[in-house]
Amino acid sequence: MASKRYVANNRDSLLIILALPEKRQASIEFIPGYSLRREGYFITSNETLQQALEEDARFGKKYRLAEIDGMLIEEYNARKALGLKDKSVEKEGQTEKSFKTVQQARDWLNREHNIPFTVLGNKARITEKACELGFQLTFETDQNNQEE
Repeated sequence: MASKRYVANNRDSLLIILALPEKRQASIEFIPGYSLRREGYFITSNETLQQALEEDARFGKKYRLAEIDGMLIEEYNARKALGLKDKSVEKEGQTEKSFKTVQQARDWLNREHNIPFTVLGNKARITEKACELGFQLTFETDQNNQEE
């Protein structure tokens, strides 16, 4: 069951009433965003709600789908088009690239491969992007922790 994040278009918050199957209704509140993501958002893994949200006439106008399982929708669709079903990527035939810190790897991906910092939010995403480019990343901090 995928977790989906919907965002209100150019609004801090949004409240809508959705028609659900069996003549039921649901009140959906898009809570105010934070930091750079100021648009209101609503996250659910309930497939009935997801289907109702995406079939609603306001979908695409008042609100949109932004993320699936923590991946931006554009990245998710690109992975799906490449036939990658989950976040795991084959490691065979990749070039190993070593960095002292995760931040150095992040800077390298941005500088050398024009990957935006917004896509490189954490170590998992940094490693995933490197794998997509054919690199297997290693970090000195990881090796030091394993030796202890």
